[in-house]
Amino acid sequence: MFLARKIQQAVLSVDVATFEIHHRKNQKKTVTSRGKLFWGHHPSKDLLLEDTKSGKAEFLKPKLLWNSREEYKNFTLEDFRKHVYQEKYRQLAGPYWQKKRNKAALKEHEKRVKKMHQEWHHAKWQNDMDGLARELESI
Repeated sequence: MFLARKIQQAVLSVDVATFEIHHRKNQKKTVTSRGKLFWGHHPSKDLLLEDTKSGKAEFLKPKLLWNSREEYKNFTLEDFRKHVYQEKYRQLAGPYWQKKRNKAALKEHEKRVKKMHQEWHHAKWQNDMDGLARELESI
């Protein structure tokens, strides 16, 4: 048992070292193969999320919104405009998909509850019948 633990620790330390080497070699890139910044890791993404939630993006056209912050100007107007419309759609469609997900989950839950209820009734019936049979055998 003690030997197995030592072997596990040795394997684990090798795995950790391998992971660290891999992590150092493969750092996250900031620029795509086309020379554009990644949107997902940029602070502009969070700022746009705030602006859309506050309603600022609703009243401003994407070009005016793009001019409103320096962080947005790290992206071209075309790319930024796509992200604005994508975020507006995401916030609009989010509640729809949540409701659809919850409805499907509720249906699945009710199906499982019904199955468990049937299994319980079957087990109770079986138990009652076994008890009745034992009583009849003892007579």
